Amino acid sequence: MNIIVTGASRGIGFETAELLASQGHKVIGISRSAPSRKLNFSHLSFDLSSGDIPSFVNEKIKPLFSE
Repeated sequence: MNIIVTGASRGIGFETAELLASQGHKVIGISRSAPSRKLNFSHLSFDLSSGDIPSFVNEKIKPLFSE
């Protein structure tokens, strides 16, 4: 399953992304800052509150899920 987790740089978002990735899901974590720990999922830095979300999805996320 393809899953997007927001707020994935730390806390609940990070732990959720790690758990889902460990269960075999393809996970993309999104947050304003990069996580400081080793990742078992793909991460993209993006501020959802101020960015062009449709362009971000089409240009950055869709290609990762089609790999």
